[in-house]
Amino acid sequence: MAKNSSMTGDKLESDLRSIGKACFVTHFDLFANLSLSRDEVAEELRWREPKYTTCKLRTAFATGVIRAGRAEQALIAISASKRVPPEIAERARSLAEKLKSRLPDACDNDKRS
Repeated sequence: MAKNSSMTGDKLESDLRSIGKACFVTHFDLFANLSLSRDEVAEELRWREPKYTTCKLRTAFATGVIRAGRAEQALIAISASKRVPPEIAERARSLAEKLKSRLPDACDNDKRS
């Protein structure tokens, strides 16, 4: 995915706080699944967060980060954070490594409604 230069480091950090860093990492595969609509992703999250509007907001912010091409940067930032549990930091590191080895334009043609 192409990197969106309009998403600054401050905006990325703000979006990660809105999503929840642990939530972004824990549900990264779900957020990154471009075959699902935002509504479908939010429905999948409902088992953990009973408020549907919260699920929709987290989904919107998370998919925005991913579509802006900032997922790897977000995961690296989370892995370096002292405010997340060690297992979340390690999973973020692992996901970032997987993204590095992936083809950069693998999902460019996919769009989410």
